[in-house]
Amino acid sequence: MSDFHVVGLVLAAGASSRLGQPKQLLTDASGLPAVVRVARALTAAGCTDVHVVLGASTEFVAAALHDDAVHLVHHEGWQAGMGSSIAAGVRAVRERSVGADAHGDVPRIDGILIAPCDMPSVDVAHLRQLLSAFDGDARVASAYRSETGEEVLGIPAVLPPRDFAWLEALDGDRGARPLFREPGTRSVSLHLGAFDLDTPADLERWRSHDETGGATHHP
Repeated sequence: MSDFHVVGLVLAAGASSRLGQPKQLLTDASGLPAVVRVARALTAAGCTDVHVVLGASTEFVAAALHDDAVHLVHHEGWQAGMGSSIAAGVRAVRERSVGADAHGDVPRIDGILIAPCDMPSVDVAHLRQLLSAFDGDARVASAYRSETGEEVLGIPAVLPPRDFAWLEALDGDRGARPLFREPGTRSVSLHLGAFDLDTPADLERWRSHDETGGATHHP
């Protein structure tokens, strides 16, 4: 487990328009919604705090997280895209830290681990590897191959405080990949590869090949 205080940030604001149902609420065989699975995985991996960015289906996603000690970030501009969600989440993490600093009830923030809720191949073990590779300064990204066979660096990833201002300035659908292309970025291979639940075909593939796949949940 990392010796640094890293906050977990779950991106769960999208409308899942191509999938046709909220991907945040897709359940595994145990009935655990995807957004809950990721939030709990971040905690189990060693994150000191977990924030979840909400947008579409806010009421239902928030209800799914009712029993979990997470901080909900209601992002009104979620339709602008993933970049805006990252900015809203990082801003909320920093504001909470600054606001609570005088009371001493929030530990320092050495980094933020940003994770999506639609990659079933991401597990606690992978998140722990990312945290173990983090030294408080160098960003650490997940390495996997794209559909074209190109190796890319992306989230889940741990980003240090020197990147926070850049992340807060994001807007639209552009994410953090430009940062990961900078020299000095460390990487951890995502051993099961990148697999996003974006379309009905993706969902069917997951149900067919993943032993933990179960029935979907739709409010």
